[in-house]
Amino acid sequence: MIESHSTEVELRWRPSPLTRAVITSAAAALAVAVIGGYWQLVAFAAPLVGVLVSIGWQRTVPRVHVHAEPGSARCFESEESRLDVWAVREDTETGDVAADLTLETVDGMRLERVEPASRQRQTVAVSADKWGRYPIVTRVRVLGRGGLVVGTGVVDAANVFVFPLAPPQSTATPRTELLDRLGTHLTRHIGPGVEYADVRRYVPGDQLRTVNWPVSARRGSLHVTERLTDRAADVVVLIDGYPQPPGPATEATDRIARGAVQVVQSALRSGDRAGVVALGGRQPRWLGADIGRRQFYRILDAMLTAGDGFETTPGTLAPRAAVPPGAIVIAFSTMLDTEFALALIDLRKRGHTVVAIDVLEGAPFEEERDRLVARMWSLQRSFMYRDMGTIGVDVVSWRGDATLDQAMQLVPDHRRPLRRRAART
Repeated sequence: MIESHSTEVELRWRPSPLTRAVITSAAAALAVAVIGGYWQLVAFAAPLVGVLVSIGWQRTVPRVHVHAEPGSARCFESEESRLDVWAVREDTETGDVAADLTLETVDGMRLERVEPASRQRQTVAVSADKWGRYPIVTRVRVLGRGGLVVGTGVVDAANVFVFPLAPPQSTATPRTELLDRLGTHLTRHIGPGVEYADVRRYVPGDQLRTVNWPVSARRGSLHVTERLTDRAADVVVLIDGYPQPPGPATEATDRIARGAVQVVQSALRSGDRAGVVALGGRQPRWLGADIGRRQFYRILDAMLTAGDGFETTPGTLAPRAAVPPGAIVIAFSTMLDTEFALALIDLRKRGHTVVAIDVLEGAPFEEERDRLVARMWSLQRSFMYRDMGTIGVDVVSWRGDATLDQAMQLVPDHRRPLRRRAART
């Protein structure tokens, strides 16, 4: 169902061109009558003055509402979306009378009229090459008090949310102990599956379909085949939304969104549950882990603050309700804010596997610096990687010439060492 959005316009009233013309004519006639002594001009100016005085008993100025359908449009980068926008003047005495409107675009968005436009209603097609939130700016012009005053106002009639596109290749999750839930990730645990693990003697309770008849015939007793089980994971993406300094740090925020979308997309395609937590705003927003295609679009809405399908909570740490027990946390950040680092440490203390993707490439200085300064910055970042790794938070760098899945290959294996089996006699 397409939902429309209505917004009341705050109008600023001023004399209309008709009023200015009447004032000019009346003033000129009275001035000539007084200076030249032509009393006939007073009779000419009297009706004009009466028109101006009538403003006091004219009906009240109308209220104007701008309607948009849909009120909130969603699309991906370079994808086209259509909207209908119209303005209505609500007059208590004469009913609804149309008002004039003009649509304007903002930087980064293209606006094209797809139907013959009227002064009251317009249908436009909008698109953008970069993700973000783009308002549809509407300028309204309406006459009031018998056409003697004109009101103008500017309002955001609708919002167009452009979602980022992610590369099609899948991104592997960090290798760690997964939840005891059927999934698609091959583990080293024995259970239902298709990958061969070992052969052992039959014990009461084993299913007959697991009996390895060739081995049982050779050894003279029943033996069963053990297989490796496939398990599922809970993946929560942590987004750094803290203000960034201008320059390379601001440009790197684009990679934060694209990386988060790629991780969520890969997790949901694998049948895993995925959620998102965005820190750094007035109220951190989050969406609990879930599965399905609908969850993918809900996460996109939470990232761009579209709609109200997400939760908000005060504080600077990830809420416990947003990160289920045993979840894998993948954070995207420039690693420049201390509060975001403290949130990662808190998640690690809760027992989660935490991987931080450093999207900042090089030093965050906007201007050229000495090579020694850049070298010292690089050493400082390596020390930070070491300190975070000591705590248990693995930090990997995502360079511009590498894909995200290549960067994720640098994450160490968090699985427990495999116990050796006792030698059979």
